[in-house]
This record gives sequence, C-alpha cells and structure tokens, in this order.
Amino acid sequence: MTYTNSMNKNKMNIPKLLLNQAWPIFIGQLAVTSYSIIDLIIVGHFSSLDIAIVGVGDNVFFTIFIGFSAILLILPPLYAQKYSDGGFENVKNLTAQGFWLAIILSIIVCFILLNAEPLINISHLDEQSFFKVNEYLTILIIGVPALLIYKIIFAYASGIYKPKIIMFTNFIGLAIKGVLTYLFVLGFYSIPAMGVNGCALGTVCASWLVLIIAICIFFKKKIPLSISFKISTKTQLFLLKTGGPIGLTFLVDYSSFTIIGLLVANLGLTTMASHQIAANVSYISYLIPLSIGSASSVIVGSYLVKENQLAKKVGFSCIKSGVLIAFIYSLLLFLLRKQIASFYTTDQIVCDVASLLIGFVACYHFFDAIYTIVSGVLRSFNKTFIPTLILGSCLWGIGLCGGYFLTFDGEFGVKGFWFALIIAAIIASKITLLYFHNITLPNKYKEG
Repeated sequence: MTYTNSMNKNKMNIPKLLLNQAWPIFIGQLAVTSYSIIDLIIVGHFSSLDIAIVGVGDNVFFTIFIGFSAILLILPPLYAQKYSDGGFENVKNLTAQGFWLAIILSIIVCFILLNAEPLINISHLDEQSFFKVNEYLTILIIGVPALLIYKIIFAYASGIYKPKIIMFTNFIGLAIKGVLTYLFVLGFYSIPAMGVNGCALGTVCASWLVLIIAICIFFKKKIPLSISFKISTKTQLFLLKTGGPIGLTFLVDYSSFTIIGLLVANLGLTTMASHQIAANVSYISYLIPLSIGSASSVIVGSYLVKENQLAKKVGFSCIKSGVLIAFIYSLLLFLLRKQIASFYTTDQIVCDVASLLIGFVACYHFFDAIYTIVSGVLRSFNKTFIPTLILGSCLWGIGLCGGYFLTFDGEFGVKGFWFALIIAAIIASKITLLYFHNITLPNKYKEG
C-alpha cells in the first residue's frame, strides 16, 4: 500500500506532515554543510596558508558543483508522484534514468574541475598556492560521482517519505569526515600528515562510504534500486529541461554572494570580516526554507496523481506553514543578532558591524524564504524556468547592480548591498507568489 493510499488526504494535517518531512532534511543538510567547518577548524591547527587554500578550493568546487547537483532537485516531486500512483514498481525507470543523469553530470563536473585554472586565477594566488588548490580540487574530483549518485538516493528517500534515511546517513558521513580528516591532515602512526590534501581525501572517503551505507540501508529496508543499461533520451531531456533551470537558480544565487564577497573586500578588513559573518549566517538560515521547499515539492507531488485541484490548495497550505516558520526564525534572528555576532568574533568593532548586517539578513531571509518555498512547490508542477528568470533578474539586476551603486556611489557602505538584496528578495517573492497563483495545473507526468 502506498503512502497516499493509506490515509484520507482531505483530512491530512499538512503543517504536521510538512514538519515531519522537512526537519530530517534540514538536519541532514546541516551535517553536510559542517564538512567545510571541520576542514577550517582542523587545518587551522596545521597551517594558516592551508586555510586560504581550503577557502579558495571550496569556493571553486561549490561554484561548479552546486549548479549541476541542483538539477537533480527535480526528482523528489517526480518520485512522490510515481510512488503515490503505483508504489515501488512505478519508480523503477525513474531511478534507473536518475542514475544515468548523475553519471552524465559527474563527467561534466569532473571535466570542468580538471580545467578550473581560470576560476582559480581570480584569487590571484602565487604559484605554490595555485598548485596546492589545483591538487586539492583534483582529489575532490574522485568524490564527485559518489556525491551526485547520493543525490538520487536523497531524491528517492524524500519522495517516498523516508527523509530520516538522509539525516542518518549524513550524520554518519559527518562523523566519518571528522575522524578521517583529522587523521589525514595531522597524520597518525603510519598515515603521513597530508595537510590541506587530507581535507579533500577525508571528503572523498566520507562521500563514498555514505553512498555505500545508504545503499545498504535501502536493501535492508527492501527499497528497490533499479539499474538499466538503456538510456531513455526522452526522459533525460525532460529531466534536463525541468531540472536545468533549478541548477541555474542555485548558480545565480551562489555566484551573487561570491561576487558581493569579492567586491566587499575593497571596503577594508573590518567590513569584509563583518560581511563574511553575515553571509555565513545567511547561508545557514537558507537551509531552513530550502528544506521546507524540498519537503513541499514532495507533498504536493503526491497529490498531483489523481487530485490536481486539491494539489494547489495543499501547495498554498505548505507555503503558509513555511512562511510562518520563516517569520518566527527571522524574528529570533533579529532579536538575537548581537549574541550571534559575538559567537563569531571577539573583536568589538567587527561584532558591532556584523550585528547590524545580521539585522539585514533577518529581513532578507524572510522574503528569500517565501521565494524558495514557493519555488519548491512550483517544482511539483514542473514549473522551473519562470522562477529562475525572476530570481536571476532580481538578484543580478537589483541585488548586484543596485547594491554596487548604493555601496560605492551612494556611499552606503556594505549596507548598500544588503539593502539591495532585501529589495530584490521582496520583488522576487511577490512575483513568484503571483505566478503560482495564476498557474494552470499540468497533466500527470509521463516518462519517456
């Protein structure tokens, strides 16, 4: 019996279901995000130069990886639709084609990383540091297939309402990552100290072990994983057509903050440090609406099978619940901004500026959360291009261009960028909500 056949959906508690689906995804994503924190803490005790190497290497890696991996976010609502319609038997082809897509994307990502010199050169590193970053990225390449194939496991588990598998495996991965990185970086008995390369090797080992553990859990729970030697061109094109804009959305979002970070560097060390703290708080905060959006896409996807009219109402319910959570979080973030800033630094001047910027982050987060959650619901309807166009226009047109003017010509300082980002988020969330309100419901998804 499938999930949606086992209950009366009309009487389902959507907010409760949303929380049950979202919180394990959030915890799992938080665990993965902690990989970079572990790297910085450990190499900080080994070499100050390695901190910079990890920073540049991770920046280059995630700039490339995030855009391509986000394409696979189209899969959770598709899994939900097909699983609700016919159980495990109905998701076999989607799983097989998902694995093929992950392999194709892995090849592309690995090729770009092997030729990432132009991106590394942006940081103007000396020859030795350039070589170390290149070596660091070369090691990370080994883990790319595991990371992308695991995204299929992530989508599958989310789509069949088993998000705790994601949380469990990612926490195991965090523990493995921490132990192995410590051993590889600092050395242990016969293991030589590898320095910054130990961080990359720790990530690679953790990625492959997490994938193996996840597959074992699937087999233990008798969740079938289908493999096919035949690639369906029609299905691949459909997944790329609908998933591609999602990847572009993440790339636009990530690159915007990267560019702002580079521009803010011209305003002095205090301003740059304060902005980095605010940006880090913003990124961690973003994981909340990202998880809610992913959970919403699955829930709405389950309703699309036979009750399309009800699906839109469920979407509104998910959005309202998510917005309430975002409002409460933003309010707490604003009220605790000074305490949060002091957690990052003991420098009083940096702390004062950072607390001011975190107040801006709280406002930005609320409206960005609305956009993110609505976009998650829209993924259920295979509506991905327009939300990407909206965000790209607002972030680059208003956030970057407007922010640059306010910061450097308007003499607002770093506050100018954050003020422009808030305006961009307000407009993007408003237009995306209107777009969702006016969409026509699609037919049930059919695979090629």
